[in-house]
Amino acid sequence: MISHLFEILKRPLLALTIASFAAAPAWVPALAAPEAQAGPPPPSPPPPPPAGRPAPGRPGLAADFLRGVFATVCDFSHEAPDDPIVKPNQPGASHLHQFFGNATTSADSTYDSLRAGGTSCRASQDASGYWVPALYKDGAEVQPTSMKVYYRAGRHDPGSIKAFPAGFRVVAGDATATSPQGQRLTGWVCQGIPGPSEVPPSCPAGAPLTLHVEFPDCWDGVSSDSPDHKSHTAYGRLGTCPADHPVALPSLTLLVHYPITGDPGTVTLSSGSIYSGHADFFNAWDQSFLTSKVDDCLNATVMCGVVADRPLRPLRPRP
Repeated sequence: MISHLFEILKRPLLALTIASFAAAPAWVPALAAPEAQAGPPPPSPPPPPPAGRPAPGRPGLAADFLRGVFATVCDFSHEAPDDPIVKPNQPGASHLHQFFGNATTSADSTYDSLRAGGTSCRASQDASGYWVPALYKDGAEVQPTSMKVYYRAGRHDPGSIKAFPAGFRVVAGDATATSPQGQRLTGWVCQGIPGPSEVPPSCPAGAPLTLHVEFPDCWDGVSSDSPDHKSHTAYGRLGTCPADHPVALPSLTLLVHYPITGDPGTVTLSSGSIYSGHADFFNAWDQSFLTSKVDDCLNATVMCGVVADRPLRPLRPRP
């Protein structure tokens, strides 16, 4: 069993923040490729540590991460000054966004149009739109290479997690922030190296700069969106959702990888301050497929790995 778990976890670690630890950083393992998805679930993890402390045991593992997870990996698709959630049907009205997943995402996108569009994700069933503000280094735009989104059980009770409803829309993070939002929401890491930062760090070769954003994991159970695109959701604490948002959702952690190593120079975002990191999610998964993954992986507390039925195109060389 130990050797089996080592095989699952042998890829380099990804540094993130786990929202369940109430803003304390924890390091999350990269998930195994699809062929490693089969087999029995891993052994029960040790009891969770007190808030603010890393999980005991194997370095880099958060106890709650072993309780059910799958991931979707998507290539960079396109960019546009559009935002079908915040500024729908207003082409050119937004700051510049870099899009992943659905290849047709635009200001006019709807659930039906996304379902009919192609995707840059390794899972053909994921036609969702994911997007973040454009990133600039010393004034020059840098296109990201790829994005990974972890769908986690977190500390929610097994069997309690519901799939995002069809057409669900949400924004995580504050596009107007001028000071750190807290690592529970967003921050920067070098891929595979522990140590989240509020500002872009200098990353060694082979460990590119990565933006991470944590999405809310609780829902009011009624609305697929809200006027501010946030208030229909809430962040849970230690596996408990607030009374006015009682429905547990998958805990989404979005990571965007940029071909930047070494001194990051002056990094800015199209939304303004370097602290204005945020991300949008417009659910357009094949709904029955998404529901099955939530049930078979998250609610069953199984580490299912990366969902994929086709490869990504090769990544561009990193400087």
